[in-house]
Amino acid sequence: MFYAINDVWKPALASVANLTDGIKCVKFVIGEKKLLSMEPEIQARCLQLETEEGLTLGPILEKDIKRMLELNGVKYSEFYGRHIIKRSHCFRDRAGEMVAWAGTHEDFSIAALHVLPEYRKMGLGRLVLQNIALMHVRLAREVFAAGSDPEATEHLEIFAHADCLMHNVPTMVFMERCGWHRAGHHLWLGLLPSPESSVE
Repeated sequence: MFYAINDVWKPALASVANLTDGIKCVKFVIGEKKLLSMEPEIQARCLQLETEEGLTLGPILEKDIKRMLELNGVKYSEFYGRHIIKRSHCFRDRAGEMVAWAGTHEDFSIAALHVLPEYRKMGLGRLVLQNIALMHVRLAREVFAAGSDPEATEHLEIFAHADCLMHNVPTMVFMERCGWHRAGHHLWLGLLPSPESSVE
């Protein structure tokens, strides 16, 4: 299982578990207010793409998992792929094939953002990214509203978040062009219980 943690915890975790090599990431965030201000433009562009190009926005389906995982920069298991698609968006061409997509990690960060090369420079990556982010902030707002004191949280701004591999400079530039901001660094680590250690 992977966890997003600060580098400072690596020695402590190594004392109780075998660790996979850490994947260094940059955390990006975007606020709810900014996303909501972009929504009319996002919806208009999605409608234009459907009308002019036959590209429709919808969820990633079970049949799409293999393709998503094959083209993803970080290799996940098929089991985890099923989790990623639970909250996802993708553009499909007229034949029903995925051409751009993203899903959701267990920590509710955006996962597996990808656009096929022949569909780049059309704004599909930005639209998938922002649509997923809107989904996330709306779900968080629903959770707050259902809480015991919704008035106490209604003034708080919610942020969507995504992780970018430290070496993936083009994606980091893309995120900033889409209005996202860097919020720090962390590691993704695989933790495997160590047979010779026990956690109390």
